[in-house]
Amino acid sequence: MGSTCQPSRQFGTPTSTSGATVSRPLDTRLIGWLHEARPSPHRRYPELHPLLAKRQREATKFADAVEAQHRALEKERDNAEQCKVWAAASQERAKRYARLEEKRGRAKAERPAAAAASKRRT
Repeated sequence: MGSTCQPSRQFGTPTSTSGATVSRPLDTRLIGWLHEARPSPHRRYPELHPLLAKRQREATKFADAVEAQHRALEKERDNAEQCKVWAAASQERAKRYARLEEKRGRAKAERPAAAAASKRRT
């Protein structure tokens, strides 16, 4: 709503009358307009207004869900990396075990030959 006040009266600006400065009081309509123009307490404190509080709760809930999903993805990625590490370690162990079995097999094959050679010596 627009005010129909004079600009000098509207803001209570001093008006000079024959050299003396006199301040006029603010118009009562302006005081009413200023009162209406004040920000609502719901803007300053959204928790006071039930709809704003509901929106804020929903936004918080959504942010929490996004954060939980992000944590789950990070955990999954970490698990995948750990699985790769475990798989590499397992392959390394399998290779070592195969080499060890191969050496054991050679040793077993050499034992009878060594035993036969020792029998020949005696």
